[in-house]
Amino acid sequence: MNVIIIRRPNHSRKILRWLFLLLCAALMGFLIYLGLTSPKIFYRIVDEQNVAMTGYRGKIKNAVIQSEYRGIPVTFVYEQAFKNDPWLETVKIPGSVQWIDYQAFYHCENLREVILGEGVEQIWDQAFAECVNLVSITFPSSLITLHDSAFAGCVRLETVTVPEGLEEVGEMAFMDCGALRSFTFPTTITDIYQNAFLNCASLSFLGFPENGEDSTYRIYDDAFRNCTSLTEVRITSRCIAIGEGIFSGCSALEKVEVPFVGGARWVITRASLFGYIFGTRAFSGGVAVEQTSQYEGLYTAVLPATLTDVVVLDASRIGYGGFSGCHTLQTVTLNATLYWIEAQAFAGCTNVTIRSYASAQPGGWVETWNPLGRPVIYGITD
Repeated sequence: MNVIIIRRPNHSRKILRWLFLLLCAALMGFLIYLGLTSPKIFYRIVDEQNVAMTGYRGKIKNAVIQSEYRGIPVTFVYEQAFKNDPWLETVKIPGSVQWIDYQAFYHCENLREVILGEGVEQIWDQAFAECVNLVSITFPSSLITLHDSAFAGCVRLETVTVPEGLEEVGEMAFMDCGALRSFTFPTTITDIYQNAFLNCASLSFLGFPENGEDSTYRIYDDAFRNCTSLTEVRITSRCIAIGEGIFSGCSALEKVEVPFVGGARWVITRASLFGYIFGTRAFSGGVAVEQTSQYEGLYTAVLPATLTDVVVLDASRIGYGGFSGCHTLQTVTLNATLYWIEAQAFAGCTNVTIRSYASAQPGGWVETWNPLGRPVIYGITD
């Protein structure tokens, strides 16, 4: 008798095989996902000599930018590369990078430390603006220009270290940096642009270069407006031009030392008046002072009520009405080489005592330079 054996399909093996394939596919998908989402910084070859760091993916807390990519130096950080990144806390930028582009780190709200390599030359517009937790930064000596609004709105920025090399501080470069305490300009500085330190309410010290005879610098309009903690400032003789209202709103200012009176050495417009560097904007703690220039008439400047002492460092001339109307001033000290003072220079200066390093009145001081006959002390030595 023949026995027929019928084998039933082994469904268990098929199920296991399919489960195995599904697990392999899932694992492969997971590995691909990890590869696509893991933190990574991207670079792009621009030409045979330049690579740009262009962007990133994932959550990067501590970014280290490479100095080379495929044997080519990384020379710049591309615009908006890390803009609005909420995770970034530190960034290290190598010396191969020559410039940091527009808004490269704009509003990286948790960025606390920036290390700039020796080689960075340009920090462009708003590159680090609104980095609200950045506390300090040290610039390399290779840095040439801080462009417009480069650090604007860095409200906790307290310390900035500036070695020799920096030439330009752009418009609004440190605007609204309310915690910034001091800033010392190197001898290489040439231009400090409009509103560069606007609303830096904690700024109590400004250091301008004394030496560097072959180089000069200019300060443009409103550069230090509303720096309400400044009490004394010395703008050195290397300065060749001062913009209108650079100290507007500096309500605590008690003493200023300036190389000349007004905005430049040889002018006959309203820029020849002392009040020109304070401008005409009203502010709390300001006193309106009516001054008269020879060719443009009345100019109503607003000086801090606290300002009592002025030192003129290196003028050859004080123009018509130079200190006219400055009734809050108590002392004005004049340099020994000041030869020419025009009419009405101290008209309306009801409280001032005039001190001069000259041993006697120089011949170029016209008869009506001091119409109120305010006290004059010659030959001072302090």
